[in-house]
Formats: sequence, structure tokens, C-alpha cells
Amino acid sequence: MKSTQNKVTVVSFFNPDQIGYQDFRYRVETLKRAGLLDQVVCNIPEAREELGIDESEFKLVPGGVGGILTQWSYYIKLMLYCLRKRKSHVFLLHSFLAPVACLLPKVKTYLYWNEHPSHFIGKASGGLLKPLKWSKGKISLYLFYQGARSATLVMPIGEHHMEDIIEAGCSPENVALIYMGVGAEFRSAIKRTVKNDALRLVYTGSVMEDRGRDIMLEAVCLCQKNRVPVYLSIIGADREQIRIIREAVKTYNIEKNIDVMGRVSGSEIPGYLERADFGICLWADKPYWRFNPPTKLFEYLVAGIPIIANDMRTHTKYIVDGVNGYICRYSSESLSEVLINAWNKKAEYPAMVDRVCGDNSKYLWSTIEPQFLREIQKHL
Repeated sequence: MKSTQNKVTVVSFFNPDQIGYQDFRYRVETLKRAGLLDQVVCNIPEAREELGIDESEFKLVPGGVGGILTQWSYYIKLMLYCLRKRKSHVFLLHSFLAPVACLLPKVKTYLYWNEHPSHFIGKASGGLLKPLKWSKGKISLYLFYQGARSATLVMPIGEHHMEDIIEAGCSPENVALIYMGVGAEFRSAIKRTVKNDALRLVYTGSVMEDRGRDIMLEAVCLCQKNRVPVYLSIIGADREQIRIIREAVKTYNIEKNIDVMGRVSGSEIPGYLERADFGICLWADKPYWRFNPPTKLFEYLVAGIPIIANDMRTHTKYIVDGVNGYICRYSSESLSEVLINAWNKKAEYPAMVDRVCGDNSKYLWSTIEPQFLREIQKHL
């Protein structure tokens, strides 16, 4: 079988509980529109519809979810499939797949570097494996970076990612900073003002303790005690998180201040953002979150919503305190102080919105897409 010249095979990986697919879909759709898409290979069947791919363009290769043996078994399956089908150009659509580039030395590989590899390195269990914990992590980290060094082109989604992989030995000529991108449907023509009934907040995405779940709820409670009206919509919680939040809401007596709902399709998110005054971004200080800019941050900005975020560099790189949002510490007390300040300064809110909207077009996928295509075509 002959190789498909100048066509790109997209290889992807998702956990079964994956929430957002939009940034992945933009890239697949762009390749398809440009006539460059050969096929999409993925480990879960749900990805076909989420990525907008016809059955004839989709190949299911199950695996990858689990421990390190399952992970490498999946990598080898992908390698064997690409070699057997003589794939000449492979787009690795997740930094989790970086080691695959090491396994395809004669294939041109394009790597979407969207998460720091420390996020994928599991902790060794006890017993005999415990002494190997340090070595295992070091080896795994090396292999992820070696994949980036082996790739024809690496496309990090943020400045901190780019600095990190260049410091790890990637040639700057093979690295192109390309933001994850936000669809035009997130743009809103609504004239935003803070209404007198409440400060309306929205949080979208995965909900868990180290993403500020408890801090948000406690801050709303503190605002209520200070007679500052706040209404928070939490969108994207799974069943267990909804249960936890509802129990906490009863304990804090803030049932009228919180609305929590499960996961919704990406197409529904813009509608929820239109009704919000501020978007919330909170992250605990985890190593990988010092590199990964959050998807929701860019969606909020494109929607014209100022942001309240904690003081991590992946937030403060894009949010300037008092300019296009507010910066707090990772605590309920600090967040409540910022919310009270935002309420007291609501007369300044329209000017803040204008500053957000004046600088948000660079995060639109329609703005980013030409650069993405140029980089791919340059390396075909």
C-alpha cells in the first residue's frame, strides 16, 4: 500500500470522561477544509462525533487509559498501525502522545503540546514499586520531552509551554506558539453592565476541590454575610461533584446564590457566558498548571467577560489586575474581598469590558487558523 502523500493522519487520545473537545475539533476541521486530512485515529468511539468526522474518516484503536503498561501498549499500537498503513505525516493531537514521535523516526510528526507532561506521570504505588517512584517519574518525563525533541513540529498553546520545551532541548525552529483558539460563536454583541440585583459569576469546566470548588462556595457565603449580592453559575460538574456542591450550599445557606449543573455541549456554553458579569478561573498551585493556560480563560475573554483569577502565572500572563479582570489569592477570603471590590466598583465595569473586547480577537481560532495551516504546510 502506498503512503498518502501530503495528507495528515490525526492521532488522538481522550479519557472517556473528557469534557471539552473544541480546540481539538478546530484543528481537525481546519485540516479537513484545507484538503489535508487523511484520517483520524482515536481510542474512544465518542470522539468521532465530537470531532465532526465521518465514519469513513475514523479509525478506532482502543487503549491508553490506565497505568503505564496500558499507556505504552497504546503507543505501540499506534506505531504499528501508522507503519503498517505507511502513514507519512502524523499529527499527534495531544501532548500525552508525545512519546509516539520517538517511535516514528522516519515519519513527519506534528505535536499539539497542550498539557505539561507532569500531568500524565502517575505516582508509583507502595511495596516494591515505592523505591522506583523517583526513577519512574524521571524516565517518563524524559520520554515525553524526547518525543517533543523528535517531532518535526511542536505547537505549544502558551508562552510558558514554549519556554519549557525549548529549555528541554527542542530546536526553536521546530516550535511554533499557537494558542488553543476559541470559536467565533463565543463572541457576544451584548452591551455588558453590572445590574443592581447581583454580581453574576460563571465557572465552566471540570469541577473539583483543586480547581477552587470549595473556595468559590465559601467566598459566596462570605459575600452574603457582607450583604454583597453574588450569584454563581457552575457549569460542568459530574454527578458526584453536584452532590458535594448541593450539600455544601445547604450548609452555607446559599441555595439562592448558587446554580450548579452538569456537563453541557460546547455549543451551549456561549449562551451561559452571555448572562455573566465575570468568569472565574481558580487553580491550586500544581506543577502542570504553572504551564497550562486554562481553556475557560480564553473563552471568557473572547466572550467579552472580565475574569477573576488567582495569582498563578498562567492567569496573570493574560489578566492584569484592575484592567481586564481582578487577581486574588487562592483563598475564599481573598476571593470574597475581590468580589466585594468588584461590586463596589461596578460603575467602572463597562470600561473594563471595553478593554477585554479590544484585545480578544487574537484568541479567536479564525485569527489563529492561518498560522496553524502555514506551519503545517511548511513542514509537509
